[in-house]
Amino acid sequence: MAGDSTLAAVVVNYRSSALLEANIGPLSTSAVRLVIVDNYSDDLERHRLRVLASHWDCTLVELPTNAGFAAGVNAGVRAATEQGCEQFLLLNPDARVSVTTIEELQRQSCRDPLALISPQLLDPAGRVVFSGSLLDLRDGRIRRWPTEAGAMEPTAHLVPWLTAACLVVTHELWERVGGFAEEYFMYWEDVDFNYRCLAAGARLRLRTDLSATHEQGGTQGMRRGRAKSGLYYHFNCRNRLLFGIRHLNRRALVRWILLTPQVSWEILLQGGRRQFLHSPARVWSAATGAVSGLVRACVALRRRDHLILLRKRSI
Repeated sequence: MAGDSTLAAVVVNYRSSALLEANIGPLSTSAVRLVIVDNYSDDLERHRLRVLASHWDCTLVELPTNAGFAAGVNAGVRAATEQGCEQFLLLNPDARVSVTTIEELQRQSCRDPLALISPQLLDPAGRVVFSGSLLDLRDGRIRRWPTEAGAMEPTAHLVPWLTAACLVVTHELWERVGGFAEEYFMYWEDVDFNYRCLAAGARLRLRTDLSATHEQGGTQGMRRGRAKSGLYYHFNCRNRLLFGIRHLNRRALVRWILLTPQVSWEILLQGGRRQFLHSPARVWSAATGAVSGLVRACVALRRRDHLILLRKRSI
């Protein structure tokens, strides 16, 4: 292992070896420990990752199947922990961040071990694409963070969160909350993680004086215009309700269920209306995701009601 830092950059790969070489490769010559987790896609991609890992002298974690982003991150953090790392930089293959920025993020993490820390994310043209987000607990909508404040505090209904595309977390905080919830597979695992961290007494710190470049959707291949992938629509519509099952009371979850058709349509419209001319299957992706989430939510409600009934009978 070339790196001697207590910080490890954990990157999950799925058919993204070209992005890794372009964006993550420069970190291999720094003191940052580099851990790459390969969610298996095919033998050729696995071979490419082995060649890169050998060239970079980094740690390669080979998963036997595509276990999803959350499971990949958990596997990478476990590997980094075994190497004695105390901070973890969760980084997407389509994100590029300078060593100088990483060092500053690590310094703040050492000063504030119970904090999630992220730089501002820019697109390749220099436009801000992520500067914090909010989850509205009243309806399950994701909203923009309205200010540029470095400290992001929750309110009664609005919960801030930072994307896992470029996020620093300490081993202490990671162990306190138990890592990512793997049932999400992809999308919303970082919303859930932020929520649990806040509940455990953590703080969110957005460093608007620091930046990373993120080519949003770069890991999902070419698409027309604003259109997003079918996976994006499916899992965002589904996982919104998985979050509700995990964290909401009955009344709030019922409200999220009733609003699901409207919110799912809004998620679909993030890719614009012109996508329907070229990719009508995107509607099906969103619909199947929403239905999957609704089925799970309704089953969860029935189980809760059954448990309440059993408790009443036992009294």
